Amino acid sequence: MPSIITMGGDRIVVARISSVLNAMDRGIILADPEGVITEVNERASHYLGCAPQELREEDLANALTRFLVPRLKDPKPLQEWMEMAGALLDFSTGSSIIDNTCEVVWRAQEEERYLVISASPIMEPDGNRSGALYVLKDVTEARITQNTLQAVSDAAREINSDLKIDEMLPGLFRIVSARVPLDGMAVLSIKENGKAVVNGAIPRGFMGGVGATDYLPVTPLSYNILIDIVTDIEKSLRAGEDNVGRSLFSHSFLEKLHEQGMSSAVALPLTLPGQLTGIWVLASREEKSYSHADMTFLEPVSGHLAAAVKNATLFEETREMYSAAVRALAAAVDLRDSSTMHHSEHVALIARQIAVEMGLPNDEIDVIELAGLVHDIGKVGIPDSVLQKPGPLCPAERAVMTNHSLLGATILERAGMLSDLAPLVRHHHEWHNGSGYPARLGGTEIPIGAAILAVADAFDTMISDRPYRPGMTVKEAREELLKCAGSQFRPDVVTALERAIDRAIANQEAWFLEIAGESTSEHVRTGGVLEPRTLVDQGDLTEKAITSKELEVLFRIAQEMKKLLDLNEMLRHITNIVAEEMGYSDCAILIPDEEGKNLIISAGTGFSEKSIGRAVPEGEGIAWWVMQNGIPQNIPDVELDERYFGVSDGVGSELHIPLEVRGRRLGVLMIQKAEKGGFTTSDIRMLMAVAGHIASALEVAQLHEQVKKAADCDSLTGLYNRRVFLSALDSSIKAASYPRSDAVVSVAIVDVDDLKLVNDMHGHLTGDSVLAKIGTYLKEGFRSIDVVARYGGDEFVILLPGMTRSQAEKRITDVVERWLEDTVTDLGGNTIPMPGASFGVATYPEDGEEARIVLAAADDRLRRAKASKISRGSRKATS
Repeated sequence: MPSIITMGGDRIVVARISSVLNAMDRGIILADPEGVITEVNERASHYLGCAPQELREEDLANALTRFLVPRLKDPKPLQEWMEMAGALLDFSTGSSIIDNTCEVVWRAQEEERYLVISASPIMEPDGNRSGALYVLKDVTEARITQNTLQAVSDAAREINSDLKIDEMLPGLFRIVSARVPLDGMAVLSIKENGKAVVNGAIPRGFMGGVGATDYLPVTPLSYNILIDIVTDIEKSLRAGEDNVGRSLFSHSFLEKLHEQGMSSAVALPLTLPGQLTGIWVLASREEKSYSHADMTFLEPVSGHLAAAVKNATLFEETREMYSAAVRALAAAVDLRDSSTMHHSEHVALIARQIAVEMGLPNDEIDVIELAGLVHDIGKVGIPDSVLQKPGPLCPAERAVMTNHSLLGATILERAGMLSDLAPLVRHHHEWHNGSGYPARLGGTEIPIGAAILAVADAFDTMISDRPYRPGMTVKEAREELLKCAGSQFRPDVVTALERAIDRAIANQEAWFLEIAGESTSEHVRTGGVLEPRTLVDQGDLTEKAITSKELEVLFRIAQEMKKLLDLNEMLRHITNIVAEEMGYSDCAILIPDEEGKNLIISAGTGFSEKSIGRAVPEGEGIAWWVMQNGIPQNIPDVELDERYFGVSDGVGSELHIPLEVRGRRLGVLMIQKAEKGGFTTSDIRMLMAVAGHIASALEVAQLHEQVKKAADCDSLTGLYNRRVFLSALDSSIKAASYPRSDAVVSVAIVDVDDLKLVNDMHGHLTGDSVLAKIGTYLKEGFRSIDVVARYGGDEFVILLPGMTRSQAEKRITDVVERWLEDTVTDLGGNTIPMPGASFGVATYPEDGEEARIVLAAADDRLRRAKASKISRGSRKATS
């Protein structure tokens, strides 16, 4: 084959090269040592915007300046590069060839594109340079992909910056608006009833703003919808309902967008595997603002946003449970002392207003408000003779009373999840001059939240009536606060309350009308926190129908709440209290299981004691009817009620009371009697009076149980965490090391193969699905005495007491082979095979007599197993 390029003398001789150069996917320019163009292909001439013959015999620098520079967005980088490129080419030798490049942005038919130009010397065999090769390459697609990935990364970073959607949204709006036209954005979460609730919106009033709701046609089909684009909202509305029948955008939804001046919109379902968590709506005042090309950016961002909406929902549920626990404790205080009813909620209202006026962060404001609700929780441990004394306390009684702040802080610290409230409760009776209690702190030593509670507590106490004295007027209380500012109270806190009161009086704000006692009806409590079916809200507050026996029941339940027992123990105590104090021989509490498919008899006395643990299937029996409808049922003769589902023998009549708090039914209280017609309306009234408080106690205990579980379990897989495993390993080896014990203990470390590859190719949500599924197989594949835990990342550990190494290896291999037959589905609906695993097993005492040594031996075998698998390229489990 003849040579393509022959070097001779000072000129580049080109033979049969044009057709070859024109077939290349990039622009090629050949120049002689003086920089004169000798050959150019069609692609290079296209980039320069001229014919090839116009370039031949032209000086390269002049040609670039004449043809390319006018087409550039910024010619300076090319001009600087041309000066540098010539010098670098002159320094090239046979042993050192210098390659240099320049990237510019050029315009082609009103479109900006990225062009990379590189220069390389053409060298003779003797080492002399006989010319130069210039390569021009269009890298626009690569840069667009690179920029899109960077924008997705920036958006993901912003999304993950805050658990609160409305706090994160401004940053996301800024990033997205740099890529697509954007005048309105909203993130909506989907509830179980198909209702979409706005979690965040920009502008703030877009789609009705945070908390706005609208019914959307969210059906199972929606899980498969990738995007929904409306290029012309007005045109779609003119087309009528049929045109949007299959769209995420309902007719009313589009009308709202149109009313706000929007002309086009796009909705992206926010989906996790098997779950629609929300909808992301973007809207523009211009028509045809969105196309499928934009989805290369928006779809990956929506994946991150879906996880954020789910996390935000879980975060909000946790906050609600946390708040419920605080409010239940506050109710316990109000129960003890009727003369200070609503004092805790008033202090919380006032404290919040002071904190807002002082410009504190939102999270700190929330903590202060919750601390206000429980600032007197320590009074549950104060004797009634002191707490309810209708007059001033003697020195001894005052000494008992001043202990309540320490006791309250201790209760909150023991609760774990409420421990951040403890310092504020402990120190809310400190004085600014250091003469308060319990620690005699002063000035800035006192937590700002405690200083705020001190002022709020004092203000509400002064304006409230007590059995032994009338309350002050608001004016008198303000004067007293100002007089004590600097001695008892922190001055800037008093000043903040003064500003808040002035503003509230001028604007007739509801919170001030609430605490100042100027509302028209005690029952219309705009800022109240006690819920229906607690003690306070059972009918008219003037009705004195609740007997001393019922108060005793409520008081004993409040004491159980104070102990924060585990769920089963709490329920057992409550059923015993109801049975003992109200004279019922049989009492049971039924609560739903984790899946909500069965009502479980979780505690019981009398007939029900033998039925503890029995499940009532969903929809069966009177208890399920009450659970679903929330209406108490008195069944005089169970044989005549077709809904009856017998859980105990010898039952003649039953009474079922819903356990409900804040609109959530947590379970059912069931009372049974052997005789027919065993209950009257008086029984219903008494049990309804205590049911709300039982529900509050149940809610606190369930939250406590969830917190304990979260501390011991991995949230993704539901398996135990590393801490639990290591503790169990130490205990097992210590037990096996007792004299005359022949026990063996095996430990396995399992490492999932190629999980990083799954994350990189299909996303971290798919990787999480893989780990969750593996967790299920591990949970189901071992004995109840084995401890299976997630060790971290893609590693799991298993403690197998009594198993030899070979037995453990066989069991693990069986489990891995079972999961290898399964698959997962990524966000795009693609089926992904489950990855394999490598593992290492070590046994006490064969591999060591200490937990750390046995674990290290298992880890060493794991490393060798992985190395062996890599060399063989196998997916199967190896050890």
